[in-house]
Amino acid sequence: MADPVRLAAVRGCGLLDTDPEEPFDRLTRLAAMMLDAPLAMLTVIDDRHVFVKSQSGVRPESGVRPEAGVDPAARTGRRHPLAEALCPLVIDAAGPIVVPDTAADTRTRGNPMNVTLGVAAWAGHPVFGPDRQIVGVFSVADDHPRPWTARDRTILETLSEAASGEIALRATLARATELARTLQASLLPPRLPEVPGLDLSARYRPAGDGSQVLGDFFDVFDTGPAGLGVVLGDVAGKGVEAARVTALAHYTIRA
Repeated sequence: MADPVRLAAVRGCGLLDTDPEEPFDRLTRLAAMMLDAPLAMLTVIDDRHVFVKSQSGVRPESGVRPEAGVDPAARTGRRHPLAEALCPLVIDAAGPIVVPDTAADTRTRGNPMNVTLGVAAWAGHPVFGPDRQIVGVFSVADDHPRPWTARDRTILETLSEAASGEIALRATLARATELARTLQASLLPPRLPEVPGLDLSARYRPAGDGSQVLGDFFDVFDTGPAGLGVVLGDVAGKGVEAARVTALAHYTIRA
């Protein structure tokens, strides 16, 4: 549970203590509907807490399973101590956990979650970060014992892998954005020259979310004892090709 490599992956996934988001809520809603479960959750787990990133459930007012009494929105906080949740079992086992009857299984008997949420059956599957470290758990629960079928387990695995894929996609986008910003910064002057009698300043604010390199640039440079060159460049397009043209134009103009 306290493995530093895993904890670094948990912090790196960027989901701890964040608001609910539709890509993950969509997956928990789908799990609740497909498995006819009162509760489905995506949790992120560090060395002290279980954080509920997303939760959904089949509720009595929906007209499905009117006997299901678990209302996750009303009865669940978003942070729980490790001892008050079942999800850490998946971290300890480094794999899926399936419990048809929480009262009869020694791993889950007496867990506070059984009482606070009325959990009588539970199943959880690991959620992985980009480096395949376990950062959380995708789980479903029922308010009465049930045998989790092979179909149930396949659905749970598929949806947990979809959650892992969303996390990996976000990490890839973050790396691409950082690379784009670094490359963009390399195309701009690190500082403006000091010119007696003039105050020079510049601000560069690219359009979009910063995940792509844009071709626009500026530059200020001495052209001689009494000369100053000021350049604004607008290169058509974006991406690697735009960066190549920008670099060529930038240094050619200086030359």
